Amino acid sequence: MFQIIQIFYILTFKIWAKTVVILFFVLLVGTNFLVSVVIDPYDDLNLFKEDFNKKKFRFSYNTTPFKLFNKLKKNRYDLVFGTSRTGRFNSSMVRGYMLNFSALYANPADVYNVIVQLSEQQKKNIGTIYYLVDTHVFKDKTSLYEKLNLNSKLDYYKQVFFGLDMKKIESAISCVKKNFSGSNQYVDEYGASIFENDPVFNPATVIEHYRIPSFTKDSIDYLKKIDIFCKTNNIKIKYFTPVYNIWYLRIANMDLYKKQFKAFLSAIDGIYDFHLVDDISYDYKNFSDSDHFNTDTSRKVMLSLQNEENVTFVTKENIDGVFNLINKKIEKARNAN
Repeated sequence: MFQIIQIFYILTFKIWAKTVVILFFVLLVGTNFLVSVVIDPYDDLNLFKEDFNKKKFRFSYNTTPFKLFNKLKKNRYDLVFGTSRTGRFNSSMVRGYMLNFSALYANPADVYNVIVQLSEQQKKNIGTIYYLVDTHVFKDKTSLYEKLNLNSKLDYYKQVFFGLDMKKIESAISCVKKNFSGSNQYVDEYGASIFENDPVFNPATVIEHYRIPSFTKDSIDYLKKIDIFCKTNNIKIKYFTPVYNIWYLRIANMDLYKKQFKAFLSAIDGIYDFHLVDDISYDYKNFSDSDHFNTDTSRKVMLSLQNEENVTFVTKENIDGVFNLINKKIEKARNAN
């Protein structure tokens, strides 16, 4: 009798276990279909355009670079490699059209492993590359794009359908919520964040724990590889810094920024410096928060970069003088309060 009960429990457990596995698989497939195909928060497939998903609000590190890379096969564009600080850079700010690769977050390992996959035609289709050498992105990193072929549709669809994670699920939920709430910010098909109404920075909320400038040897080596690649292929590339507000700079350790700057200049010839811009940095209305400059300021920065006016070009030769002047202005602002 005991053996019969034992067999019954074993069979019951096996049936229960199989049921759980099947239900889990069905739930996973169903969730993936709902998130990746129906809601499609990163506009990877573009199969459904309904009220709940007609606008997209985030880009994807896994798939957005694929889409932008392929656009470059057909038309001529300027390229931006940056972070959330350059997310607002878009085609309205340049003379032609722009692809915004902020999804790569300006990490030089990613940027390098993307640009080395460019075809000859794509290289010819590049107007200018604008590369934000941001404070916090020069870290060691294994690049996803060292392993992925950006010309492979199979690799792309693998990222679409096998890239389900909590971030993608959260992005899908956010996509639906923001479409129904009428959010005034969205991401366009060229990777740019479009703000219909920019938030305004409140200086009283300036962060006390600022982004500490840092870099590693590997990241600087990748920066040098990027520069050599562009020179070898006659691609114009302009490196530039973020724009900072004076409230942020008053608490910053500029010695660390200078140390990082010198590391950059060991790999490249020069950088357009926007650390402190007289007609921008002192007005809080030019910023959306303590870390980010707004759309109007983005337009001013891009105009300065294109025309190479109203901006300081920093090299090994003049870096000490540039930072001495910046420090004097910051000290004056500190003493004024």
